[in-house]
Amino acid sequence: MKLFKNVKPVIAIDGTSVSGKGTLAKNIAKQLNYDHLDTGSLYRYVAYLMLIDNVDLKNTISLRKKFNFDHIKKLDLRSESITKLSSVIAKKKEIRVFLIDIQRNFANNPPSGLGSVIDGRDIGTVVVPLAEIKLFVDANIVVRAKRRHIDLKTKGENLDYNLILKQISERDKRDKNRAISPLIKHKEALPIDTSKLTKEDSVKLALDLIKKTGKLKLINY
Repeated sequence: MKLFKNVKPVIAIDGTSVSGKGTLAKNIAKQLNYDHLDTGSLYRYVAYLMLIDNVDLKNTISLRKKFNFDHIKKLDLRSESITKLSSVIAKKKEIRVFLIDIQRNFANNPPSGLGSVIDGRDIGTVVVPLAEIKLFVDANIVVRAKRRHIDLKTKGENLDYNLILKQISERDKRDKNRAISPLIKHKEALPIDTSKLTKEDSVKLALDLIKKTGKLKLINY
């Protein structure tokens, strides 16, 4: 199989759930005037379509017709039911193939025309293996569980902390041990541990690491 080569610059960010990779990706994109794609939202959107519209996941033609980026931006796709189902859906080969095609199209055709920051769990290893920059974001599981607990309480969902900790642990195991596109740190990925970092510190560290590689012209940094 021919290796996919992105034609526009890509910063690929992989990492564990609730590690802050999505916020980091969004802020890096903002700093560089790149476009951001949260691939997790794509899987959650498929879960949403399955739960709300009863879309047959095996019918990717129908799924493609339903797929709407503008609709995704308007939805809150981080409920527990959608998050849990999206993790199960992510193991299905036909869905991964379908969404990889969408992600690669975004990589080659970012709305800004400049470049993109794409975050997920297999971006640097599978989706865009030749991305100019690869980052791997992680944090202590206790820290991640506390973050998730606070986030859910803010939304009015009062889940038990120990249950959240268990769910994140189970999610980590599923992501790392699934047969298709498991969560793996690419050998070229620059590690970022956000356990003790603020959002601002994480962005600064990431941009400093990117700048040191010399692989991208950071005009705005």
